[in-house]
Amino acid sequence: MSSIKDHGISVISPKYAPKMTFNCSNSIFDLPAFPRSARPCYQQGMGLPVEIWLYIISFLEYDPYSLLACALTCRCFHGPSIFALRGLCTCWIMARDWGGPEEIVEDAQRCLVSAKLVQHLVVDGSGGGSSHAFTVVPLQFAKKFVNLASVRLHSISDARRIHPSVWYLYGRSFSRATYLDLKSIKFPSFIDFANLLVSFPFITSLKLEDISCDNCTLSPSVIRVPGRPMLQLQYLSVGGQEWFQHTFTRWFFSRGGLVEDTLRTDATFTSCPFVFRLLDNFRTHLRELIMCFPFPQEIAGGTQPVRMHSDRCLRLLSSDFPEIKRITLEAVCRVHMPFVRALFSRTSPTLHTFKISVCPSSEDHHSDTWNTLDIILFAWWASKSPDVGVLIQLHPACIREHDLKTIFPIMSGHRFHWVPWGRTEE
Repeated sequence: MSSIKDHGISVISPKYAPKMTFNCSNSIFDLPAFPRSARPCYQQGMGLPVEIWLYIISFLEYDPYSLLACALTCRCFHGPSIFALRGLCTCWIMARDWGGPEEIVEDAQRCLVSAKLVQHLVVDGSGGGSSHAFTVVPLQFAKKFVNLASVRLHSISDARRIHPSVWYLYGRSFSRATYLDLKSIKFPSFIDFANLLVSFPFITSLKLEDISCDNCTLSPSVIRVPGRPMLQLQYLSVGGQEWFQHTFTRWFFSRGGLVEDTLRTDATFTSCPFVFRLLDNFRTHLRELIMCFPFPQEIAGGTQPVRMHSDRCLRLLSSDFPEIKRITLEAVCRVHMPFVRALFSRTSPTLHTFKISVCPSSEDHHSDTWNTLDIILFAWWASKSPDVGVLIQLHPACIREHDLKTIFPIMSGHRFHWVPWGRTEE
């Protein structure tokens, strides 16, 4: 039986993995997935005995999630039989394996022969020295990675030392990629981040996690550069929350950015206006809009609820929602008339429920509460959608005893409904 070493394949542990590793997905080696008639042709094209394939399969089944579990060395990539793996190769660039830029250039040049085979590029700088890897990789592979489908850039903590031209080169070189994954990167400025996004015109999937910028006050128009919009965006993941173009129905929005189902604010996208532009593609399918504001930890002398910024929310309501059915405002202590009027006037006739949960503030919370209710009532009567049901949820601290006898009965009719505090389902 031929040995693995004779065929130029090395199955090694991550500890002794080479600095530049080409990793093949474990689904490739799943022989039962191939028809029996195709197995001999596939085996002959690879030039490898069945015993070697079974050994690789067993190793991947033992540790299928290891990034460096199965490594094909450069010797094997230089052979003609490696073209059978076209489109199935991932180039993992681990910055912690390099001591300096000279080693990066040496390893990069050694693997340029097989660069056309790679469709997935991963640059991981979690171990330090990431600026060298992040800068040298596009310079060496700019014209070689012609078939990239996905680009993942992780843990680039010292991105400030990267020249702005490198960000442009990334987008110019890898513009054919349809999947972009950015994680744990601190950009020098919001301009660098925006320019990187608009450099991928064919992107369909975008994943952002733990992204920060020094300056986030830039206009969102940078995201939609004329001629380079992300019109094909179908999947978006921000901080663990996922959206799909045709299946997404809910959008959670908070002052800190996008959050998960809980009311914890995500400080990653604090004051970043580009989120509004990224979600333009989902407006036509949006059916439920939930704007979350953090609840106070303590009512008396504790954390004060966040006041609603009407200018930022009005930017969200700048276009119509043709399929919107429900709008919810969580943990609000004060709203403004322009914002509430926009809620009723800019939405489609399909809107049937509007819910607001009013929290007390550390100031005169009683006056704030009833000013909010007056604004909602006036905007509702002035709108052209009197059939919209309004659900009002008040914190017990906002209610006085005489209100239960006077105001509540007056506002209980006309499709106004009071929801007990703490109740989530109506």
